[in-house]
Formats: sequence, C-alpha cells, structure tokens
Amino acid sequence: MGETSNKAKGDAFEMLTNKVLEKHFKIKFNRHTAIRNIKHEYDLVSTDGSIIVECKNYTWTASGATPSAKISTLHEALFWLHVAPKKSRKILCMSHSTCSEKPKSLAEYFVDSSTLLPYTDVSVYEINESGKAKKLYPKERSMANEKK
Repeated sequence: MGETSNKAKGDAFEMLTNKVLEKHFKIKFNRHTAIRNIKHEYDLVSTDGSIIVECKNYTWTASGATPSAKISTLHEALFWLHVAPKKSRKILCMSHSTCSEKPKSLAEYFVDSSTLLPYTDVSVYEINESGKAKKLYPKERSMANEKK
C-alpha cells in the first residue's frame, strides 16, 4: 500500500475494504459512523444500516512473535460488532499479513486460536492488497461463495 504511517496504512486499508464491500454487496458505505445508543464509532456502515464493519490492518511483529496487544484489540472489535443491532450483518475485515516463520496469516491465526463462539453473529474476512477477500469465519472459501 506504500504509506508510511500506521494511520495512513489503516486509512488505505479501510478505503480498500470499502471498495471491496461496495462491489460485493452493491451498496454504499459511510465511514466512521456511530450507531444510536452505542458509544463506539464503526469503521464502515452501509447506508441502510444493514452491514456494519470493523477494519483492522494488522501485521505480525518483525520478529514473528504473536502481537498480543493487536489480538486484544481484535477481540475488542468483535465485542463492538456483537453489541451492534441484531438485525445487521456484522463483519470484521483484516488485512492479509504473513510471516516467514509462521504457517498461517495473522487473520487465520486469530480465527484458529481465538474463542469466537460468543460471536457467532460476526463474520471475519481477510483482504489482500489487490482486494481479494477470503471469508475465514464462519468457515467458507471466499466472498464469491457467500449468499448476498
């Protein structure tokens, strides 16, 4: 993505996610949107409120260690999605990050190592730099296979 600051990288990933989701769901999204009675601003919310998205552009640490603070923040994002209106589709989108010392991407590691059972109403997707999305939770191969 070429940007240098973490904020710029996060913003670029959010815009890429917005583009991918608008194309897939054929609906526009608003950025940084609060929902009534919830003290949290979501990264992307469809204009009709039917889809709520949190975007996380996280990477493995340079040493290949598990980024525990980032994992904690991912669990927090799941919580905020879980408390969003029940009628909305809830999606956590993570950037694709690999490490030569790890057999899985960070998103795959997070899904496989986390207890996601309380969050059965949230889907987790991984999006690479070219905009290809893969659904990781609940298990499924790609967005193309998901019913709209």
